[in-house]
Amino acid sequence: MNWGGGRRQQVLAGVYLASWVSWLIGVAWTLLIQLTSDAEPPAPMAIAGVLFVGGVLGITAVAYLLRDRVPAPAGKLMANAANYQRGWQRLMLGIELRTAVRVLRG
Repeated sequence: MNWGGGRRQQVLAGVYLASWVSWLIGVAWTLLIQLTSDAEPPAPMAIAGVLFVGGVLGITAVAYLLRDRVPAPAGKLMANAANYQRGWQRLMLGIELRTAVRVLRG
Protein backbone atom coordinates (compact mmCIF):
# COMPACT_ATOMS: atom_id res chain seq x y z
CA MET A 1 0.00 0.00 0.00
CA ASN A 2 1.06 3.55 -0.63
CA TRP A 3 0.80 5.32 2.73
CA GLY A 4 2.01 8.55 1.21
CA GLY A 5 3.76 11.08 3.37
CA GLY A 6 3.04 13.77 5.88
CA ARG A 7 1.43 14.00 9.29
CA ARG A 8 -1.88 12.34 8.31
CA GLN A 9 -0.14 9.18 7.14
CA GLN A 10 1.94 9.02 10.32
CA VAL A 11 -1.23 9.27 12.41
CA LEU A 12 -2.88 6.52 10.34
CA ALA A 13 0.21 4.32 10.72
CA GLY A 14 0.17 4.87 14.49
CA VAL A 15 -3.54 4.06 14.71
CA TYR A 16 -2.98 0.95 12.61
CA LEU A 17 -0.11 -0.31 14.75
CA ALA A 18 -1.99 0.35 18.00
CA SER A 19 -5.13 -1.29 16.61
CA TRP A 20 -3.28 -4.34 15.34
CA VAL A 21 -1.52 -4.88 18.66
CA SER A 22 -4.83 -4.38 20.50
CA TRP A 23 -6.52 -6.92 18.23
CA LEU A 24 -3.71 -9.42 18.72
CA ILE A 25 -3.72 -9.04 22.52
CA GLY A 26 -7.51 -9.44 22.54
CA VAL A 27 -7.33 -12.68 20.57
CA ALA A 28 -4.44 -14.09 22.62
CA TRP A 29 -6.04 -13.14 25.93
CA THR A 30 -9.37 -14.69 24.94
CA LEU A 31 -7.66 -17.93 23.94
CA LEU A 32 -5.60 -17.97 27.12
CA ILE A 33 -8.70 -17.49 29.28
CA GLN A 34 -10.51 -20.27 27.43
CA LEU A 35 -7.57 -22.66 27.77
CA THR A 36 -6.86 -22.06 31.45
CA SER A 37 -10.24 -21.45 33.05
CA ASP A 38 -13.17 -23.76 33.65
CA ALA A 39 -15.60 -20.92 34.29
CA GLU A 40 -15.21 -17.78 32.24
CA PRO A 41 -14.59 -14.81 34.55
CA PRO A 42 -16.63 -11.92 33.15
CA ALA A 43 -14.16 -9.05 33.73
CA PRO A 44 -11.12 -10.47 31.87
CA MET A 45 -13.32 -11.71 29.03
CA ALA A 46 -14.91 -8.27 28.75
CA ILE A 47 -11.50 -6.58 28.63
CA ALA A 48 -10.27 -9.04 26.00
CA GLY A 49 -13.45 -8.45 24.00
CA VAL A 50 -13.02 -4.69 24.15
CA LEU A 51 -9.40 -4.98 22.99
CA PHE A 52 -10.43 -7.26 20.13
CA VAL A 53 -13.36 -5.11 18.97
CA GLY A 54 -11.40 -1.88 19.38
CA GLY A 55 -8.57 -3.29 17.28
CA VAL A 56 -10.90 -4.44 14.53
CA LEU A 57 -12.69 -1.08 14.45
CA GLY A 58 -9.38 0.80 14.26
CA ILE A 59 -8.11 -1.37 11.43
CA THR A 60 -11.43 -1.00 9.62
CA ALA A 61 -11.22 2.79 9.88
CA VAL A 62 -7.65 2.83 8.56
CA ALA A 63 -8.61 0.51 5.68
CA TYR A 64 -11.48 2.82 4.77
CA LEU A 65 -9.29 5.92 4.84
CA LEU A 66 -6.56 4.26 2.74
CA ARG A 67 -8.93 2.61 0.24
CA ASP A 68 -7.64 4.73 -2.67
CA ARG A 69 -4.02 3.70 -2.05
CA VAL A 70 -4.36 -0.09 -2.31
CA PRO A 71 -2.35 -1.79 -5.06
CA ALA A 72 -4.11 -3.45 -7.97
CA PRO A 73 -5.19 -7.06 -7.50
CA ALA A 74 -2.60 -9.67 -8.42
CA GLY A 75 -4.80 -12.70 -9.06
CA LYS A 76 -8.27 -13.84 -10.03
CA LEU A 77 -9.31 -14.40 -6.43
CA MET A 78 -9.19 -10.69 -5.65
CA ALA A 79 -10.14 -9.42 -9.10
CA ASN A 80 -13.71 -8.53 -8.07
CA ALA A 81 -12.87 -7.25 -4.59
CA ALA A 82 -13.17 -3.56 -3.84
CA ASN A 83 -10.14 -1.51 -2.82
CA TYR A 84 -11.49 -1.27 0.72
CA GLN A 85 -11.79 -5.07 0.98
CA ARG A 86 -8.27 -5.66 -0.31
CA GLY A 87 -6.90 -3.01 2.00
CA TRP A 88 -8.71 -4.45 5.02
CA GLN A 89 -7.38 -7.92 4.30
CA ARG A 90 -3.80 -6.64 3.92
CA LEU A 91 -4.06 -4.73 7.18
CA MET A 92 -5.67 -7.55 9.18
CA LEU A 93 -3.10 -10.08 7.98
CA GLY A 94 -0.28 -7.80 9.08
CA ILE A 95 1.19 -7.45 5.61
CA GLU A 96 1.50 -3.69 6.10
CA LEU A 97 3.13 -3.75 9.55
CA ARG A 98 6.66 -3.14 8.28
CA THR A 99 5.52 -0.32 6.01
CA ALA A 100 3.53 1.29 8.83
CA VAL A 101 6.56 1.23 11.13
CA ARG A 102 8.63 2.84 8.39
CA VAL A 103 6.00 5.55 7.85
CA LEU A 104 5.71 6.18 11.58
CA ARG A 105 9.45 6.65 11.95
CA GLY A 106 9.40 9.18 9.15
